[in-house]
Amino acid sequence: MHHLWCEALWRFMRAPKLTDQRERQVNVVQAILDYIEPIESIDELAVHYHGSAELCQRIALALYPTDSQLQDLRRTQDVAYALRYVELITGHELDPGDALPCWIGEWAVF
Repeated sequence: MHHLWCEALWRFMRAPKLTDQRERQVNVVQAILDYIEPIESIDELAVHYHGSAELCQRIALALYPTDSQLQDLRRTQDVAYALRYVELITGHELDPGDALPCWIGEWAVF
């Protein structure tokens, strides 16, 4: 897994869970996951990632057009790609809004 994805996933797993900012982040991560869900291979995921620098910004602005508090959008996008990577490898669908399985921490090693 790309080291930026690992770091983003590690931070996401350790971030406070009950904040408005976290809820917005989860919503953006889920929207990105929905967008990249048709990607079916690791290679395709990597190619898409390198060509999608503006994806998270577009999605965040569509969901929260007046929210200036959304920060570090690239890391938010990295979380979505990390989760999709784990889904592709394991075959398990992951929901960023629910408690992630305990074994997900094994993927967040960088």
